[in-house]
Amino acid sequence: MIASPFRAYANIFRPFIYLFNGIANAGVRLLGVEPKDELSAVHTTDEISLMISEAASWRNDRQARAPVA
Repeated sequence: MIASPFRAYANIFRPFIYLFNGIANAGVRLLGVEPKDELSAVHTTDEISLMISEAASWRNDRQARAPVA
């Protein structure tokens, strides 16, 4: 029900998004900065697993130190 209008919207505006993205990247390059693709900043599965385990151990440490009411 929602997919069809969304696909139409995406297909209509896709060329404009690519155009504006290209213009923005060119402007950034003129300022001497190399634009970065979002996909290159994605974490690997090993990094995500490490972050989750560290967060879990941090949470467990805080619960162990919490006063019992």
